[in-house]
Amino acid sequence: MIRSIKPKNARSKRAIEKKQPKIKENVKTVLFVPGRSSNKTLHDITVDLAALKKPDIKRFTKKNDILPFEDATKLEFFSEKNDCSILVLSTSNKKRPNNLTFIRTFEYKVYDMIELGVMNNFKLVQDFKKLTFQVGLKPMFTFQGNIFETHPIYIHIKSLFLDMFNGETTKLQDVSGLQHVISVSAVELDEHDETSPISKLPIVHFRVYKLKTFKSSEPKIPRVELVEIGPRLDFKVGRHQSPAPEVHKEAMHSCW
Repeated sequence: MIRSIKPKNARSKRAIEKKQPKIKENVKTVLFVPGRSSNKTLHDITVDLAALKKPDIKRFTKKNDILPFEDATKLEFFSEKNDCSILVLSTSNKKRPNNLTFIRTFEYKVYDMIELGVMNNFKLVQDFKKLTFQVGLKPMFTFQGNIFETHPIYIHIKSLFLDMFNGETTKLQDVSGLQHVISVSAVELDEHDETSPISKLPIVHFRVYKLKTFKSSEPKIPRVELVEIGPRLDFKVGRHQSPAPEVHKEAMHSCW
């Protein structure tokens, strides 16, 4: 059941009303939390991811001792305290190096989680030619690969990224606001191929491009090119936790 809290004063009443479900949801704020074993590599990667989501982000600088799949209590506390429904926990160890755990919450309780390990061939924004876009603009998205429509884990990943980088809902249409594209791709592996990885879970390729327009031979129709601006990340899929059926049902009911 959804909790019902009686406000003690006008200030707390306004705060509770702000957090109530709405027909048009507020833009979701993402909280970046460094784990106890986080490192500089993960710090730099999360800075770049946060730049794509600005201004709707919060970042912790202090490391936190959290094992999300064992005990997510602290993450749920952070979610409610900071009014953030998406959290990104960065951890690194010998078994799971450079690991990012993406957590979504419903009613400040963990809804689902998935681990995406950053592979060593990553490139940061600073490694590309300096091209920027205005802060707060919604990205265009492309998902390449049928696996994002058929495999439950990759359906989860698609839903997560769309949820994470979705901006404010608006009916205004302005071509000048279409400045960057986030491309996510994965190619399903052949299960009968003996050279395929044991996990059979394809690598997720995360790319960001800037749209550049040039004059073309057609009047009023510019030539459009994509220039990669970073970050460039390849993710190895790790552990995941799906929502409980009753929680999923309640969350879907709240959307209508």
